[in-house]
Amino acid sequence: MVATKAVGRTAMPQFRDDGKGARLSRGQLREAVEKSLRRLQTDYIDLYQLHWPDREVSQFGANPVTFRTVAPAPDEVPIGETLEALQEFVAEGKIRHVGLSNESAWGTMRFLAESDAGRGPRVASIQNGYNLVNRTFETALAEVALREDVGLLAYSPLAQGYLTGKYRNGALPDGSRKKLFDRLQRYEGPGAEEAIGAYLDLAGDRLEPWRSRLAFRRDASFRDLRDHRRDHDGAARPGSRGLRQAVERRDRGAGRRDPRRPPQHLPIRPEGASRVPRLFTALEVPEDVAQALATYRGGLSGARWIDVENYHVTLRFLGDIEEEVAQEAAYLLGQVRRAPFEVTIEGLDAFGGDRPRALIARIAPSPAIVELQAEHERLMRRAGLPSEKRKFAPHVTLARLRDASPRAVADYLGLRGGPPGLTFRADQFVIYSSRDSVGGGPYVMEAAYPLR
Repeated sequence: MVATKAVGRTAMPQFRDDGKGARLSRGQLREAVEKSLRRLQTDYIDLYQLHWPDREVSQFGANPVTFRTVAPAPDEVPIGETLEALQEFVAEGKIRHVGLSNESAWGTMRFLAESDAGRGPRVASIQNGYNLVNRTFETALAEVALREDVGLLAYSPLAQGYLTGKYRNGALPDGSRKKLFDRLQRYEGPGAEEAIGAYLDLAGDRLEPWRSRLAFRRDASFRDLRDHRRDHDGAARPGSRGLRQAVERRDRGAGRRDPRRPPQHLPIRPEGASRVPRLFTALEVPEDVAQALATYRGGLSGARWIDVENYHVTLRFLGDIEEEVAQEAAYLLGQVRRAPFEVTIEGLDAFGGDRPRALIARIAPSPAIVELQAEHERLMRRAGLPSEKRKFAPHVTLARLRDASPRAVADYLGLRGGPPGLTFRADQFVIYSSRDSVGGGPYVMEAAYPLR
């Protein structure tokens, strides 16, 4: 996973090549993203974080214990404008997910509100300080993290070394951060030395201090949202290890469950198998649109045409996975809350370049479909699946190509590759399974998730 950041408002000259102040504006964000891609030698960034806000804040890096009023800067970049710029990078495939850092509860909720209003990608994470002597995250942001599904990436879990005991009794080791930079004043306030000393005494009798400190962070209820979710009846439920018990509870109370809600488990494992058939998430293609696309069948030697009833738009490939992982994926997908949207078919194209492998109907990469796919990617990563390496290019596969020459494909597209001008409304996404190892169907719908 590749993650990096762009700094917010600052007059410090070291963050920009031209030595000027940094902002979260469209122009500066584009410059930062492009330069990060070159420096990291990658095609895309998995998580792109905003290191701190563009606006003036009461206290850097946290929810302040005591709030002080600050006047907004006259040239403050609106949060919605920043999100719109980030959406451009998501649509271009340069970043996949967006995160915040050193943000407040109000700022996090404003980002979420602007995203819900359609102005950009939804925030996936927040990276704020959190440890035994800095628990300001709990005052307001913990509830936001739980209810809005914004995961905490806790930084400074060892309080910049203080919770290891390395600075106890005035010690100042060579090479330590405090000796090199002298920037640890946030852990040197009134009562801090006594509190840290009491913790070190307690931990020292049982285990190494750093182990108990990290266990505290690990066990925080908002640290891993998979350990603190709710089932479709609103009852608290555990993470994947307790999935079967949660499903059993849900089945016993099925009469109270909204029948329009998608299932939390998939009855798809063949008898005697430990793994489920090949799975993927997709958008269905309506029958009228499928029939219109079917008129492009034929006229290309080496093409194995997909049956019309198997047309779809793949969002995320899951593969042949263990049953428990499949059940977890099915549950997580039920958390998606997005509105229906229009899908436009731009024209015909081919994958494979000089070695064509598929004939496709190309889908316009609208913000709605790109964000939906990005959310599927994030949720599947949470379920334990490896990240998808290929850049998302929405399409409907019309034919698999075998021994079709590049010239023949080019001629076909030249004659028939004009834009069909087809549009349809996506009002749900589905999980498909396929028991055909070759590909191309038949596909079975295992679960449907309404967009609303």
